[in-house]
Amino acid sequence: MGIRENIIESGLKLLREHGFGALTQPRIAAEAGVRQSHLTYYFPSRTDLLFAVADRSCEVLLAPLAERAERGDLSVDAVVDALGDAITDRGVSRIFHALISASDEDEALKLQMRQFQKDSVRDLQQLFAGAGLALGDDDALLLHVMLCGASSLDLCVRSPASRRDARASIRRAVDLIRAAGSPSAPRGSRARPAAPRPPNPARKARGTAKAAPRAPRRAK
Repeated sequence: MGIRENIIESGLKLLREHGFGALTQPRIAAEAGVRQSHLTYYFPSRTDLLFAVADRSCEVLLAPLAERAERGDLSVDAVVDALGDAITDRGVSRIFHALISASDEDEALKLQMRQFQKDSVRDLQQLFAGAGLALGDDDALLLHVMLCGASSLDLCVRSPASRRDARASIRRAVDLIRAAGSPSAPRGSRARPAAPRPPNPARKARGTAKAAPRAPRRAK
């Protein structure tokens, strides 16, 4: 694993286990076993790392579903179950609520958050398309809002009942969308896998692999 990947995984671990407050340069550098100069080389700010961690979380969620879609055995129920697992996972919820907190403190991040929302809605459409259910833009946005709200409520309450309610609300939302007549892909057609996200223009320079920084010269 390269330095950049190691930093992302370390940030993900700290966020999942300890929350946004743990995402400091000294703690991340210690967790990753790298110098702080390496950390700032790859991620100049905490927000840069936060977005990279969020992107990695999405990749982890989408990868197994995309593989099933590619094989043609992805169902709507499987997508709903995976989304239910994600929104009731405390670590995942913490990551995305950390993004909201960071955006609230920094006006410049709101543009990136708008793009992140558009990417998330598109991901939902591609996931369900891979399962044979075509979501219109309005339905996909509604489902995205439901996911955010259910995740927030469960994170606040953290009880077996809140987890059940969160999962049930997502299933109910999907059932209502289907009952309302969202067009489905014809039976027998090849499922379309969720495609990887295109580069985010708002963060074009971020997230690209960089060569490792040169070691400091030894003093003569």
